[in-house]
Amino acid sequence: MRLKYSIVNLTLLIAVSSCVTFKNQKSRRPIIHELIILGEESGDISIKYFKKRHAINDANQIIEKEFIWDSIKNDMVYSGKSIPIELTTLVNYDTQNNKFDSERVVIQSGFVTGTYKAHMFTKEKGFDSIKTIEYEKGSISGELKILNVKDSILYQTTFKKGNGYWKDYYYKESKLRGEGKVKNNYKEGEWKYYNVYGNEDSTKTYTLNDAVDVRYPHCFFNKKEPCY
Repeated sequence: MRLKYSIVNLTLLIAVSSCVTFKNQKSRRPIIHELIILGEESGDISIKYFKKRHAINDANQIIEKEFIWDSIKNDMVYSGKSIPIELTTLVNYDTQNNKFDSERVVIQSGFVTGTYKAHMFTKEKGFDSIKTIEYEKGSISGELKILNVKDSILYQTTFKKGNGYWKDYYYKESKLRGEGKVKNNYKEGEWKYYNVYGNEDSTKTYTLNDAVDVRYPHCFFNKKEPCY
């Protein structure tokens, strides 16, 4: 009798364990690596449309807004709900203002991760990487490296947790375009800007209240100096 009772208990325990395991497996949605391509002509959507559908939350995550159909307005409206972008590669071809041809980065759980890459197109090499920036947990942290179209190093430095000294270039001409201090991923203090001939064109002083973020794609959402 005691043996029979033990067997029944063991059977019930296995059944319950199977149900729990099945429930946990069912609740886990498979993570799909998505691709979003930005560009007025060569992309899937424009940067303006991307900005309409996304935002930056207080945790500095890139979030996707939920839109629902409003029968009164006869249009899609923001529901007030949002979720961080899952595993997504974001490619942008609308880069004329940045003086290169494309840029890409990987976003995971709302945070930029790994290496940002900007590319220039040449007949000899096709799309070649000219600018790389290391990210960690959504913050610039690691090497920032800039090359010209002949693969010569124009600038190389290391950022720590969003802090460092930033330089940008006219890549084809190998001329300095702008430089200044970055604090917590934002422009701070005096920045100098140069024309394509290498001559100082202007200076500007920033505070953190100006909120000019140098990260991609956070800089899309800057009220001052959006990067597109």
